[in-house]
Amino acid sequence: MSNLADLIGVSCEPLDDDGTLAVADIAIEFADEDRVLVYVEKVGKKIRFFDGGELVFHMLSRGVAMDERSDANFITRLTEPEGVKLNDEGELEIWAEAASAHVAFQRFVAAMLALAAWESTARERVCMRGQKVKIVLESG
Repeated sequence: MSNLADLIGVSCEPLDDDGTLAVADIAIEFADEDRVLVYVEKVGKKIRFFDGGELVFHMLSRGVAMDERSDANFITRLTEPEGVKLNDEGELEIWAEAASAHVAFQRFVAAMLALAAWESTARERVCMRGQKVKIVLESG
């Protein structure tokens, strides 16, 4: 039998010696095959799942303008229904008590899936290469 982490597409690696910071590779990719990673950190009695700012960096590399906070509205529109917030450092994050960490992890993954799905269809609506692109939300 192969490694279960490989089989289901999820692996988790510690990033520090005391086990309070780790990264999970959750086998989700953006349209350009960039992987989505989930960082998990224990802070006191709380657990934080976050992306390390990688989503914002990914969008910048795709040519999406992120010069103003309002440029991220298309991100928060997709993530906030899951309770995932964009913090002032440009990281997507969700906090939870340790007992409900599994729920927070599910919600974080759902938010990242929503972003990956949005991007896969956005390629057809806007040119995401070359000049910076402003994402304008449709009303309604």
